[in-house]
Amino acid sequence: MSEAYKTRDPDAIYLLTFQVVFWLDVFTRKTYRDIFIESLTFCRQHKVRAGIVEKEEDYLYSSARNYCEGMHALMEIDLLI
Repeated sequence: MSEAYKTRDPDAIYLLTFQVVFWLDVFTRKTYRDIFIESLTFCRQHKVRAGIVEKEEDYLYSSARNYCEGMHALMEIDLLI
């Protein structure tokens, strides 16, 4: 990623992008909207601080390692419930 697009200030405004693979009307169905908003809120409250790991694929809860290893698919997860 270009240095022009990196932020060093954890409190700075930044852009979040994502890709839609299968359309799901998350903003019109209350159940999905609530899950989506709860997930975003969690991400905002539990920021990953710079310097914890050197590479994106080393983050424990990141799917970046799948892309680095050539597995361009969703990450498998174990449900805790």
